[in-house]
Amino acid sequence: MLKKIRLIHAIVAAVMLLPLSARAQTAVASAGGDAHGAGTISYTVGQTFYQTPSSYSGSISEGVQHTYSITEVSVGGVSAAKEFNIKVFPNPTTDKIILRNGSLTSNNIKYTLTDQTGRTISTGQSDQTDTYIDMSSTAPSMYFLRVTSNGQHLGTFKIIKQ
Repeated sequence: MLKKIRLIHAIVAAVMLLPLSARAQTAVASAGGDAHGAGTISYTVGQTFYQTPSSYSGSISEGVQHTYSITEVSVGGVSAAKEFNIKVFPNPTTDKIILRNGSLTSNNIKYTLTDQTGRTISTGQSDQTDTYIDMSSTAPSMYFLRVTSNGQHLGTFKIIKQ
């Protein structure tokens, strides 16, 4: 009888302590469901809460799929940004982007960084091959970088700030 009581106590203690050690991702889900086919998968659409542990050797973001997005927004025709080999990277970014002037010899390259509403965040002029544009004080969102030379529109790039 004493063995039976101890076994019940051990089971109750294990059941009570189990939720303390179980971990799973938490998300603010806006949609989701189950997909069926050869197998079954559950999915949610929303923002996953996650942690980013880091050390001197690097960092890792748990539970997050990072997108790799380099997008030039153009309106028909041949892109002047491609013709003149203009690049913007890293994208997505956390603190700065680099505007690389590939083959354009003009020193009159200007840029305007705007948010999604069209509000100007920063403007500047690029007079060298690589121009660093600080985005450390901007909120995580989507931005647009418009590049011109001597009044000619060269390209508009979609920038993702994490």
